[in-house]
Amino acid sequence: MQVMKTRSMAVHMQKENEMVLLLPLLKVLIVITLLFSLWVLCGNSVLFAFVAVFITAGLLVKQSKDTAV
Repeated sequence: MQVMKTRSMAVHMQKENEMVLLLPLLKVLIVITLLFSLWVLCGNSVLFAFVAVFITAGLLVKQSKDTAV
């Protein structure tokens, strides 16, 4: 009985850790969506598209460094 509880707890903790790791990705996806919306509102400016790509890349690098530690 104790083994079942231990396994159940381990599975629960693993799923919880996976959810925590997904949060930074969701934040980046939200930023990408907002930047794309602004890009469309600005008349599809090529310059704004490049700026949005650099901002998104910077966020992804920052998030990957934060989750690696």
